[in-house]
Amino acid sequence: MLNIIKTRINNFFTKNTNKSINIDTIIFLNLVFLLTIFKLQLFGVETVEYKNTFQYWFDHLDKNGIFALKDTYYNKSPSFITLIYFSTLLKLPAILSLKLISIFFDFVLAYSISSIYYQIRKNDFLSKIVFIVVFGLPGVIINSSLWGNLDVIWVSLSSLSLLFLIKRNYLSSSLALALAFCFDLKALFIFPLYLVLFFKRKIPKLAFLYYSFIPPLVYLISLIPSFLMGRPLLSDKFNGANVEGLLNIYFHQNQFSNQIVAGATPNLYSWIASDLKGLLFIPIIILVIIVISVLVYLLSQKSTNNYSYYDLLDDVLLLYTTFVFIAPNMTQQSYFFPEILAILMLFLKPKNWLYYLIIIISSTFGQWKSVIDTIQIPFFLEFYWCAVFILISLIFALKEKLKTLDIKSYDIF
Repeated sequence: MLNIIKTRINNFFTKNTNKSINIDTIIFLNLVFLLTIFKLQLFGVETVEYKNTFQYWFDHLDKNGIFALKDTYYNKSPSFITLIYFSTLLKLPAILSLKLISIFFDFVLAYSISSIYYQIRKNDFLSKIVFIVVFGLPGVIINSSLWGNLDVIWVSLSSLSLLFLIKRNYLSSSLALALAFCFDLKALFIFPLYLVLFFKRKIPKLAFLYYSFIPPLVYLISLIPSFLMGRPLLSDKFNGANVEGLLNIYFHQNQFSNQIVAGATPNLYSWIASDLKGLLFIPIIILVIIVISVLVYLLSQKSTNNYSYYDLLDDVLLLYTTFVFIAPNMTQQSYFFPEILAILMLFLKPKNWLYYLIIIISSTFGQWKSVIDTIQIPFFLEFYWCAVFILISLIFALKEKLKTLDIKSYDIF
């Protein structure tokens, strides 16, 4: 009997020793904790956009309650405003409530990217490193902890969509993409990837239907709270004033306004005077459609080797970055999603480090400049020079991609 008890005690301690937290996990948790504390220290920073926009939205919702969703004071997605309303229920200061939303999605973003890395490489230690790097990335800190912007929300959900795609959980992937679309129209720029996968027969037809119909359906559902409170679906006039409808919000945001240049964004129009408005808008939209269609066609060609996860991530990075580079009126944070993908690819495919680094630097300094416009940066990092570097990088990435397809690169370049 004593021998049996002794054996069970030994087995218990042996079993729990094997399950004990190792030194990597302890260091990992401490780094996450320290980074979180550092981010909390930035919560007191009030940017111009916070003072002029976010704080007013929060105060208006806090004062008037859920019925304030019907008002037309906001031009962001109704989902973001609804989320702000729920944050008012915490009864915390406005800046704290708003930035807590952002920092929560910092965790979602870091988890999604590190999990993608783990799914591909199956290396737990390096996946923790990826988590720390993404969580502590200057671009992430600027966008969420310093700025309190919503980009980290839709970017984290888009990354989650890619994670579920790699796991072949297409329904969850399409739902995550749908939620990202509910927060920002820029999530739509990821859709060409699913076209490529469909044409290459890498996803089933049913999965493609998920990506085609679930995002607009979920977006319509997300409008219900504001609609029930009294805001119309389409623009109308009430008491002699124009009321922008819920379905019109995305199409009247800066990204799709009748302008070419939005600000200091490194893209094709960086060298165009900012007062050029509307003259080339329609031709440029046609250009965007043609370029992305050609790129989807090229990437859809049969590969000379097996289509891997590296190819999938390279494709979405190339497609999205190209979209931002040629689309009109992109803002400084438009490269935020490519920046996150570039960080991941630095770990997965370090041989193309310069290509990824250019995207990361351009995005980081673009966001930093938009938060503190008085900052002085080296001339070669100004947006118009970064635009040249990004163009060269895109040409390099496309040329490298064409080497793996059944298309001779010298037929195009």
